[in-house]
Amino acid sequence: MSNTTEIYICYPGQSIKEGKCEYSDIQTRMEADSDAARRFAADPGIAKIAYYKVNEDGDFKIMCTKENANVQNTRGRKKLDSGARTHPDRKRRAPKKQGLFGRLKSALAD
Repeated sequence: MSNTTEIYICYPGQSIKEGKCEYSDIQTRMEADSDAARRFAADPGIAKIAYYKVNEDGDFKIMCTKENANVQNTRGRKKLDSGARTHPDRKRRAPKKQGLFGRLKSALAD
């Protein structure tokens, strides 16, 4: 695992530990900056990227972190408006037809 860089990709609301981990052979901060810019352009939903240099013993050192100032919330559920149905794609059942006694009852009640 020598000369390995761990890249943690975080979306809005995620901490670094919850982010997706990828491995790369990035060696310098300038390479990390250009890689972060490329990733932000490819996925505008990324909120933060952190680069950690890992040595053979498993020790790590932070290389750099970048935050996306123009993050777009492309993941997660859309918030529902008040009064909106929870499953708008489901059809509502038609009301059950009243029988003879139900119709007589409603006719007498009016």
